[in-house]
Amino acid sequence: MAPGAATAYPLGPGMLAYKTIIVGTDFSAGSQRGVAAAVRMANRFEASRLHLVHVVPSVPMLPTPLLPDPGQDAAMQAGLQKAQERLDAIPLPETKCWVQREVRFGSPARELARAAEEHHADLMVVARRGHSALARLVLGSVPNTLIRLASCPVMVVGDEPGDEVRFDRVLAAVDLSPISRHVLDNAVVVARAYAGQVMVLSLFEQQLLGAEGAANGQQDESRRRHEEAVGALVRRVPREGVQLQIEVMRKAPVSQTIIDVARQSEAEVIVMGTSGRNAWHRMILGSTANHVLLRAHCALLVVPPAVREQVEEVDPVMATTPALGGNTPC
Repeated sequence: MAPGAATAYPLGPGMLAYKTIIVGTDFSAGSQRGVAAAVRMANRFEASRLHLVHVVPSVPMLPTPLLPDPGQDAAMQAGLQKAQERLDAIPLPETKCWVQREVRFGSPARELARAAEEHHADLMVVARRGHSALARLVLGSVPNTLIRLASCPVMVVGDEPGDEVRFDRVLAAVDLSPISRHVLDNAVVVARAYAGQVMVLSLFEQQLLGAEGAANGQQDESRRRHEEAVGALVRRVPREGVQLQIEVMRKAPVSQTIIDVARQSEAEVIVMGTSGRNAWHRMILGSTANHVLLRAHCALLVVPPAVREQVEEVDPVMATTPALGGNTPC
């Protein structure tokens, strides 16, 4: 699976689970395929609750009359009722999940994120629209915004026609920041559902450059220390039969390296975290996860910073030593 040498570690017990899943749909053909894929994924994950959500977009910031217009309110209610009828008519693959179909009104990304919070979702699934990377960059998209706003992991799947989505090969990109443990936990959950395996990709940085010989020695030492830190992290992750392999590389930029390794290893899903900046900074400055979403050929599972409150922190040396981690945030 790995483009280079990889290291395997023994297995251990205990896992997180995706029991409540939010699935967003906008009634497009690609979105419908995304819904079907999400239901089959829910079956694989042995989820118990599936919330199918459509958001009727609100009209942004138009002047409003001083007095309410009963006609406008009636038209809105009729539109919501029509959307509910369309949502109820969507055929779903067979599932044992309890299914709820819900129509909301407002900003699609914000309402989906709010639905995930209200239903205490473990996972959200949305389909990537079939625009080019340039079009998604210029026009934006609901997935782009969701990975900045959602408090639960967000899975973005392709909207192309085809058979059931499979995740036999999972690429987990970690930077040894506190969220890395939860990134690995999510990668293992996905791989276990498909009897797959996980490649753990981590990039190291060379601290200083001196003479050529000294620089090579520093690079070898940086790689060795980084590999030890990643190995220590991997050994702490419960895996229940899932094989984890490690690939440590020195490359930049981070987003393009993740995309390249995913293609070379034929990964079917990339699992990564977002950076530690708050939602406003990620909205303005972007993130590695956003760049990967725009250009990746495969599905993407993004773990948000909010989960840091739920996970055990890595050894402080990993997050504070530049050669070991905290230097290439996702």
